[in-house]
Amino acid sequence: MGICIVMKKRILPLRFLLCAFLGMTLAGGCTSGNDSTFYKEGMSITLPAGFQEREDEKMTAHYLKQGFSHRQVKIEKEDFAKNKKIITQSLDAYAQDFAKTKPKPTVENIDGLTCIKYESLVNNKLSHFLTVVFKGSDAFWLVHFSGSGSLDENLPDYISWAQTFTVMPFTLASYTFLKGMSVELPAGFERTKSDINLKDIQNNMNLMLEDLKNNHDYKIVDVNKEYECFELGLIILDVQLERFSSQKGLDKITVGDYAQKMIDTYGWETSVENSEGLTSFICKGGEKRYRYRNPYDLGFSESQIADLESQYFSVVIKGEDAFWFIQFSTVPSDFDEMLPSFIAWAKTVHCGEAGPAPQKLQRKE
Repeated sequence: MGICIVMKKRILPLRFLLCAFLGMTLAGGCTSGNDSTFYKEGMSITLPAGFQEREDEKMTAHYLKQGFSHRQVKIEKEDFAKNKKIITQSLDAYAQDFAKTKPKPTVENIDGLTCIKYESLVNNKLSHFLTVVFKGSDAFWLVHFSGSGSLDENLPDYISWAQTFTVMPFTLASYTFLKGMSVELPAGFERTKSDINLKDIQNNMNLMLEDLKNNHDYKIVDVNKEYECFELGLIILDVQLERFSSQKGLDKITVGDYAQKMIDTYGWETSVENSEGLTSFICKGGEKRYRYRNPYDLGFSESQIADLESQYFSVVIKGEDAFWFIQFSTVPSDFDEMLPSFIAWAKTVHCGEAGPAPQKLQRKE
């Protein structure tokens, strides 16, 4: 299943999709008049006739038009999976950070585009640059324009070309959680590793040995609730299933009633709503620093980590033999920006049959 970019959305025109489907070459397969559309690594940009792709190990893509009127377009991609610190950055904040690396930069919004103007010496000659920043669902993109002549003279062309830049619809990585449930997410999510305390394990073993000495009996019971957690930086996905067999009549209640049951169980101050066809609700949790595995790696200070909490977009789905409780969460300051993506990802969820419950030993009363 494919999905369009949600954050800073720029929908791909139908003719681009047709060209990609028909297997056009990456370097200018589709044309409209004298324009050529270039495709590479999930992005596309339309440029005037005369541009050709160049090899560039430092860039995702590089297009050059030589001659009396020299023009150059370089495209750079920074994946969230490779730099988790930027996942929750806004478009403006990322642009400001990039601008700090350039001499005498100016950050502006031009025709709805986030742009950075700056100058730099190239081969001992002062050159003028325009960089336009885009944010997709899995990466930031920097589109660098330069050429002969002044920036004021070239600016209308640069903006016109930047407005054709799109990130193509792509198939997200498919993750399978527990049994019978799958969801499509950006690549990079990892299963959360529980912080296992060896001392606690030893204590539990000692207690069980003591129980056995005292002739306490154990019985085999079904585990009707199962849980898994995956994360990408400060974005976390919790998945929980509860089999109908765990409670008599559970299979008879509605999805909305089960969602309300979860709200009541955890004491959240919220209400059930319909988000684009999803039975859902939004709430805040009290989990603090232990909620995130590697906050230090994400650039947080000790005091900031102490204040970390989660805000959740929660979805309930009724499967064939279980209810599925799915929560997408991040820090509250980033929640509004991430919500459209949470909704889009939730729409890719498929819940099949949970299957037989696993079993565990439980002490008899």
